[in-house]
Amino acid sequence: MKKRVDYFIHKNLKKFLSEQLDYYIKNEVLDIDALEKESFLDKHITRAKMVREIGEDIIDFLAQIEDFQKRLWEKKKFVLSTDYVITLDKIREYAGEEFLSDIIETILKNEKQLKEWEEMDFGKIDKEEDLYLRKDLFDAEYKKLPLDTKYFSEDFKEQLLENITKNHNLDDILDGLLIKSENWQALNTILEKYKEQVQTIYIDPPFNTGSDFAYLDKYQDSTWLTLMENRIDIARLLLNNKGIICLHLDPRANYYGRIILDNIFGKDQFINEIIWAYEKARYSEKKFKENHENLFLYSRSDDYYFKIQYVPRKGETELTKSLGRHQVDYEGKISPDYWVDIPSFSTAMTAGERSIKLLRIYFETQKPEKLIGRILETTSNESNLVMDFFLGSGTTTAVAQKLGRKWIGIEMGDHFWTVVMPRMKKVLFYDRSGISKEKDVKERYNENKAGGFFKYQILEQYEDTLDNLEINTIDNEQMELEFGDKYLLRYFLEYETKDNPSLLNIEKLQSPFSYKLKVNLEEVGEPEEMVVDLPETFNYLLGIKVKKVKVRNSGRKYLFIEGEKDKQEIAIIWREYDAKWEEKDYEEDKKFIREELKEWTPQVVYINGQSILTPDFEDFRADIRSIESEFKRLMG
Repeated sequence: MKKRVDYFIHKNLKKFLSEQLDYYIKNEVLDIDALEKESFLDKHITRAKMVREIGEDIIDFLAQIEDFQKRLWEKKKFVLSTDYVITLDKIREYAGEEFLSDIIETILKNEKQLKEWEEMDFGKIDKEEDLYLRKDLFDAEYKKLPLDTKYFSEDFKEQLLENITKNHNLDDILDGLLIKSENWQALNTILEKYKEQVQTIYIDPPFNTGSDFAYLDKYQDSTWLTLMENRIDIARLLLNNKGIICLHLDPRANYYGRIILDNIFGKDQFINEIIWAYEKARYSEKKFKENHENLFLYSRSDDYYFKIQYVPRKGETELTKSLGRHQVDYEGKISPDYWVDIPSFSTAMTAGERSIKLLRIYFETQKPEKLIGRILETTSNESNLVMDFFLGSGTTTAVAQKLGRKWIGIEMGDHFWTVVMPRMKKVLFYDRSGISKEKDVKERYNENKAGGFFKYQILEQYEDTLDNLEINTIDNEQMELEFGDKYLLRYFLEYETKDNPSLLNIEKLQSPFSYKLKVNLEEVGEPEEMVVDLPETFNYLLGIKVKKVKVRNSGRKYLFIEGEKDKQEIAIIWREYDAKWEEKDYEEDKKFIREELKEWTPQVVYINGQSILTPDFEDFRADIRSIESEFKRLMG
């Protein structure tokens, strides 16, 4: 069985140990009384210098190891795999009826996909007619069946993406992104792309209760504090200027959470502490019942977005009732705040004209959809990006999809596959539970308005990086000539691991579609080699918004990606490259690329391997850059 391991890596071990060495020498090596005796002075100082020299060598060696581990932890991680889930109606909308008709036969022959639809109660699909809600001579309406590209060939996925992006920009039409990864690694990897793009972050992290259940919840206080601080610190960079973070904790950890948020966002950015009272309570004979949790709201700036939600009170007119969750002035006599921020020991209270009614919520999942729906409706608008990097059972992403928000969900456990993925597929098909039953939600999310399109990825983990680490034998004599006796103490790890695949082996980028790492995707078993997704990894490193994708084959495979960053149009070209190419091969390569880029107008072009592609003064003036050098620099 694969063991769960905690990693503690010092941020600056050399500085810490050097300070401790100074303290040790001053307090343990140097003897004030001896220093006052001139006959012992030189001998005493010599001993202190010797201790310092030995100590510094030991510190250099330990710091080399710790700094190397820190580098492995902090480096951006490879995308191991990328797949998509898209409903049939969205394929038709984005790629067109003709393309969907062309792939119907392929879909109907895919036993794994058909089996999943049947097991998820989407219906038994045997023939083409089973894919339709209705069909006549003039039109057809497809069922919102979620097609998962993992069940299909790479060629099928490439054709799907190319046809979808002919008339639409990929990142614009994606509803969301699911990432299976330890969350700090995921946040660090996607930072450049989503920096200052997120409107709302809701997280319901482990509460440090000592329990051990499906959603890992067993940390000592110091570990928990470090874990939370590191992740919230990087998450703050993802929030836009109007963004809000909501941290959900129970009384066992709420005071820790408040301190962390004060330190990272600043006390002035505190908005609210919300007391969420729920129906099911924990009882004890020696204390009051526990029936609440705490939600802390903090903003990125003073100019944050916040929209108060209202509901009509009982007894109002049909006109005011029909207004639903909209603010009405006092003359309209509607002002029952819908929230549950009420004093302890109370379930309801009345204060003059304003009536506050406790919203009684029963657990539908780990956290009810109504609670998270309330947060998202208050702190974001439709089409805004929301994030949950302690995703758990997937409630945040499910609610975001139903409310028309774009979303990112990050989860590391195996319930990513058994709970989150099935839940999101059901939401695309149409999920009747949770907030789906509410009147205002039904107007925008129902059987006819469901459907969707999201991407999901698996990232390399720190353990995978370690599994791929090998010490390569090099000419130590040459290194010793260059660095002297400091080579083993300071430099050997850097030089003897430089060609490891997890640290990016430049030479292997000649075959970018077969770059492999040893990874372990299961809780048990040994690592196995798998091809990783270099193009998606590079997209994250550059931080581009992906617009178009197309694959071509002219005796060798080419992948063209059109993107945008900082208002610059960018093209990325990946192709199988051979260092033994002759002049005619380079000429053919250049001609082929120029022809394929005609429909795009990139200002910057990245290309792997050697190339004679150059700008000219006619129709192609792009800045040509090497993928290898940029990849190495950005990977860390």
